[in-house]
Amino acid sequence: MGDSPLKTASILIKNKTNGFSKDKALIEIEGKPLIHYVAKRVSESVEKVILNAQNEIQAEKILSKTSYIDDLTYTHLNDSSPLSGMFSALNNCPSGKNLLISCDRVMINPKVINYLFSELNQHDAVIPRFDDGGLEYFLSVYDVDRTKKAAKKSLEKDETQINDILKKLDVKYVPIESIREIDSRLLSLEKINTPKKVEKIKNNL
Repeated sequence: MGDSPLKTASILIKNKTNGFSKDKALIEIEGKPLIHYVAKRVSESVEKVILNAQNEIQAEKILSKTSYIDDLTYTHLNDSSPLSGMFSALNNCPSGKNLLISCDRVMINPKVINYLFSELNQHDAVIPRFDDGGLEYFLSVYDVDRTKKAAKKSLEKDETQINDILKKLDVKYVPIESIREIDSRLLSLEKINTPKKVEKIKNNL
């Protein structure tokens, strides 16, 4: 019997800071950056946690305050499209299964991650889908090699949206209700995008 595919996680830092006046990746709770809490929880479900930083200064500040990052890579800032960010992350991942997750999912439940990995099977991707059709691209699991190949083809055609590569992949969409069965308050989907949400989330960490 062959070895099981390697499970990794890529934590993505978006360019936009939304309601913050500083780099969201460096916002701290109890002296630790948001990414620390994401990486700590994710590390329970994967063999390797990869930080996709925007520059060396940002990476150094984060790595000095968390021990849950196993590897480091940098996002290409000359193209801020969602698809480019995805490709940049997957292009630096070993073959296997990869969880793409944004840096502000501090309440991610490891059981939700395990569920998403378990649903991948022979599919190329597993993506949570809301009742209105909205998709959670950056709380999703992907087959690294197949998704990277599809992303590369899309970029060569100047396609910039993640939906462009989903047409090339065998995607399993899981309803949000299936995640609610694991995480009744759906805290795993909570995005920390304002200072008020930082204060709100402190009591749940």
